[in-house]
Amino acid sequence: MLIIWSPKHDILRSKKIDYGGDSMRNKTAEVVKQNNFPDQMPRLGILSYPIGKKTSPPLSNFRELALAGKKRRITVIVFKPQDVNWSLHRVEGWILKGSDGAAPKWQHVQLPLFDVVYNRIPNRKTENQNEVQWFFQEMNYRGIPFFNPSFLDKWTIFRWIQSNQEINKHLPHSVLFTKSEFMKMLEKNTSVFIKPRLGSLGRGIMRIDMNEQDIIVNILTPRGYETSRFKDYHTVCDWLETKRGSKNYIIQEAIKLARYKNRVFDIRTLVQKDIQGNWTVTGMGARWAAANAHLTHVPNGGQVLPLSTVLAELPNKPGIRMEVLNRHLHDLSINTALTIDKAGGGRFGEMSMDIGLDTQLNLWLIEANSKPFSFDEPAIRQISRNRILDYAIFLFKQREKGSEIDG
Repeated sequence: MLIIWSPKHDILRSKKIDYGGDSMRNKTAEVVKQNNFPDQMPRLGILSYPIGKKTSPPLSNFRELALAGKKRRITVIVFKPQDVNWSLHRVEGWILKGSDGAAPKWQHVQLPLFDVVYNRIPNRKTENQNEVQWFFQEMNYRGIPFFNPSFLDKWTIFRWIQSNQEINKHLPHSVLFTKSEFMKMLEKNTSVFIKPRLGSLGRGIMRIDMNEQDIIVNILTPRGYETSRFKDYHTVCDWLETKRGSKNYIIQEAIKLARYKNRVFDIRTLVQKDIQGNWTVTGMGARWAAANAHLTHVPNGGQVLPLSTVLAELPNKPGIRMEVLNRHLHDLSINTALTIDKAGGGRFGEMSMDIGLDTQLNLWLIEANSKPFSFDEPAIRQISRNRILDYAIFLFKQREKGSEIDG
């Protein structure tokens, strides 16, 4: 017998089956009633995972999104892969429960299955676990849309965007690490970056500079920046081989970037899909490196600055206006997102780009991130969480229509 499940036929109402005990059932029914979950809006599941010794996902990371969902009558439930009962079409997880003006609090409940899933698994190691991969297979099998399907490594992204001629002219020269390629690139450029293919937040990135006397290596460690000096290629190559172990790295040309108050900066752009499934720029901001540092990441001592503040201090170049520069930033970001999304199967909902400006105000796409961290700027965060909800609505409506999702 084929049973077609619908939210209107909530199986929690059945007294014949206990789906977690009377306590869980009564608590869930109360939450459903208080929040007045609508049938016409999606239940957005946020797939996450405990970090460290925690037993629940990092709920504080999703509070703003859950509050925005409540305002728009969208149910936001945070859950782990093992919280899903596929045969019963149920999921256990956490929602923000509000009552009589009191501050909403997270409550663990059981609800009908989600309509759309936003993947916020926190790292590659967890994402590659068997139970997580099995969850994705089950989602595909059941036709439940989800976005931000995976982390991507730097070399995969580079190969995808390198094929786009409009983007290619904005890419620093990059190759996979070998001793011979390293020596050739350093000889040609005198400054290069060596980056882990699977790295994030600047961890493990090395800057290598060559002058007449030494080859100087600066690397970010948990203790801060460490500097080592070598006299020849062979010595530094042996050191690099020991340092990288079995990890794969890429070598990237170091662009001579423009500076703000004598410190390096780059531009972070956030692009997301909207309620029509189209890519749009949510916001842009500057990231300003600490003194004598070569990385701009905020966890590594970088600072957040308004982009307008930084651009206003740049020297004027003939024929270059700030509105033109902003338009080029916008176009490069959108074009990059379109290219990566197409190569990756069209399942990404957001990306961030790290874009550098050289001393001639040329744009350089330093990195693209397929699962960006939350931006620090409050205005960008507010828009971004509503864009996430917008795209969830788009996927939900496309699925209800039974049409092919190509956004």
